This record gives sequence, C-alpha cells and structure tokens, in this order.
Amino acid sequence: MSPEIIRSPHSSEGVLPRSRHNNTVGRDKMKWIMTALLVFSGLLCCFNFYLSFLRYPIHRMMGKKKEEYRWASGIPVFGSLFVAISLLSFWQVPWLRGTAIGLILIDTGGLHWFAGTMLWHEVLKKRNRPTTGAVRR
Repeated sequence: MSPEIIRSPHSSEGVLPRSRHNNTVGRDKMKWIMTALLVFSGLLCCFNFYLSFLRYPIHRMMGKKKEEYRWASGIPVFGSLFVAISLLSFWQVPWLRGTAIGLILIDTGGLHWFAGTMLWHEVLKKRNRPTTGAVRR
C-alpha cells in the first residue's frame, strides 16, 4: 500500500508542501506537550494541597505525636502557573477547563493563595487592634 498523494495547486510535483505537513506535526507535538504540562502541573497542585491540608491529619491518624511532626513547604507558583498556561490550549474542552480551574483553586502554592493569606492576616490584624488608646493586658 502506498500513501495517498495529495495534489496541491502550489506544487508542481503534486505532493503536499513540506511547510503544511510540518505545521500539522507541530500541532500534534504541541498538544502532547500541553497535555504533559497539564498532568505534571496538576500533580504539583495536588502535592501542595496534600502538604497544606492532608499531611498533618494523616500523621495524627497514624497515631503519631504532634511533637514528631515536621512541617514541609510546597512548591510555590509553578503548579498553578503551568496549569494556567496549559489551560490556554484546552479552553474549548469543558471538562478539562473545569479540572484545570479546580487544580488552580486548590494549589496552595499559587499567587492567589498568597494574596488571600496576606489579605486575611491584614484583616485579622485590624480586627484584633484596640480601637481606643487603651493598652491590652
């Protein structure tokens, strides 16, 4: 079986010009790269969520003491940033769009969590400030 020859009005040989063929291959490669980026960055988002909310309760459920627990920091910014970049290529797919937005929301290493935490502590600090000139004891 020989491959089908595609006639092109711009080519005297009657085969598909190389630039159009490479463009299709490039799109396929970009799709796979963006899929890999989404999977990798999704794992980073889930890892940050695990470190922030799940690791300590699991530690305690295993019967270990509070004093034995060592807090660990997640990987900042990269998870939600890479999910957002890959989201640009998957915006037309509704379930991937929802999954990507969900991953961004749970990524505690993202800029949105940093901004939210700073605002929360600022509001909390203002709430605990004395309104009169009295000294708290």
